[in-house]
Amino acid sequence: MRLALLLLTTAICLTLWLGIRSASQPEPMFCGVVSPEVPEIIQQRWAALDSARLAPWRERLGREPDLKNGSNLFKGNCAACHKPDRDITGPALQGLLTRAPQPALEWYLAFMLNEYSLVKSEDPYTMALRQRWGNNPWLHPNVLSRDELLDVLVYVELYEARPVP
Repeated sequence: MRLALLLLTTAICLTLWLGIRSASQPEPMFCGVVSPEVPEIIQQRWAALDSARLAPWRERLGREPDLKNGSNLFKGNCAACHKPDRDITGPALQGLLTRAPQPALEWYLAFMLNEYSLVKSEDPYTMALRQRWGNNPWLHPNVLSRDELLDVLVYVELYEARPVP
């Protein structure tokens, strides 16, 4: 009986001591559980850098590209097969304008708006892509407008991996 009472008292004291000790210490942070906080000065520098990087695109497109829209459209329509900066099921899209036949912007729009016409005309670059990535029907349905496709392209070309602020 004494032993049971002693064990019970010890368990209660230990529980109280651990409870008080853990309450005075902050919760540990584990990688991936708490999102990193980006200081405001860094966010301001990123905004200035993004503005400078967008300047040539403003001139090229004749309008302000929407990076947020491009990001959302990319994630919703392209990310299953493509990443901006590395190959997965499909090729990395960053640098597309340097690899595609010139004028690359027109080729990109033709490919995305009517891929079948490029296949039917046996466009050499399109046929090389199909050979490299599999000669199967791709899922590039014509669901995005010209401006949306351009927003996606600008997002991909300016993509940098950054923590989300």
